[in-house]
Amino acid sequence: MAFYHFHHNKARHVKIHHGDCPECNEGKGKQTRSGRGTTTGNWSSGFNSYLKAYQDANMLARQLNVRVEDHDCIEKMRAAKSLGAIEKTSEEPVNS
Repeated sequence: MAFYHFHHNKARHVKIHHGDCPECNEGKGKQTRSGRGTTTGNWSSGFNSYLKAYQDANMLARQLNVRVEDHDCIEKMRAAKSLGAIEKTSEEPVNS
């Protein structure tokens, strides 16, 4: 189970995705099938847990002064409890 995050330049957020999400496409996105970069932002490399993806996304968000959000695919997995007990760190992401 891989997790990725996408830094969206114009929307000013870093959004966490599950690799199976069609918008994530294992970190390739739907805009390009060949690489991690797009005209609107960049995909991270893969993480083997949600927590690691969140921690990396949060660090990037702090550097860029943007917010971290979960994509709908994460919310759906959380609702279905297929991710188990996901705990974010006690640090809150920086909100723009």
